This record gives sequence, structure tokens and C-alpha cells, in this order.
Amino acid sequence: GGGGGGGGRGGSQKPRVRLKKEKQDDRRLLVEVVVHAADLSAQGMSPTVAYKFGGSVLEEFHAQYLLEHEKGLKLSPFMKDLHLPLGQAKAQLSFIDFVLIPLFTILRDCFPSLSEPVRRIEERMAEIDFEQVCVCVCDCVCV
Repeated sequence: GGGGGGGGRGGSQKPRVRLKKEKQDDRRLLVEVVVHAADLSAQGMSPTVAYKFGGSVLEEFHAQYLLEHEKGLKLSPFMKDLHLPLGQAKAQLSFIDFVLIPLFTILRDCFPSLSEPVRRIEERMAEIDFEQVCVCVCDCVCV
């Protein structure tokens, strides 16, 4: 079944990918997608694991941004301000919305046992409260 809940992004019908188990390239693609999803799966775990792992990734990205700046390299714009709670919230929301939700929703269609991790990923997204983040950061009302 599809549809309900979450107020997802636009689009009337999600694209369907049909893999054939007889085709070696299709099997290889599925393995690559599953391994990649496993690498990104921390947000589908308990809040304690999700926040600890997510925080570590944001710290790593911020360190890379500082190193790029120090060495005079082209700066990775999505890594800017990841030391600030508002920058962290924006990065997490974008990552969940544009990478995790689409990837894990498709995988859940193939592997129904992923329903719980998908629910947790959606919870992470709902937990991001920009008003609270901004009040904490700037002690003012954000526009």
C-alpha cells in the first residue's frame, strides 16, 4: 500500500524499478544499494545511536570544511556552519528528506522488515524543531 501519512514531497507516483534475479547486473546493483543503505542506516536506529552517530558525522564534515579553508581549497558549501545547532539541523533535515527517506522507502517495498527503521528515520525528521534550535542559538525569535 502506499500513500498515507508524512506529508511527503510532491509527485503523483513513485518510479518503480524492476530487478530480475536472473540478471547478474541487477543482483549486483541490489547488493550495492543494500550495502550503501547499511552504511547510512544509523538514523534508523535508536535515538541514542542515531544522535551519537549523526553528531560524529557532522563533526567530521565540519573538520573537513575547516581544513579546506585552511588549505585554500574550494569549500564544500553543505559543510558550512555544521558546528552550529541550526546548521546541524538543516543538514540533518536535508539528508533525511532527500537521501534516507527515498532510499529506505524503496528498500522497505522490497524488504518489509525495514518498516521499523523507516519509521525511526521519519521520527528523526519530525524531531528537528527549527524554532527551538534557533532560540537556543541566538536567543531570539527567528524569522
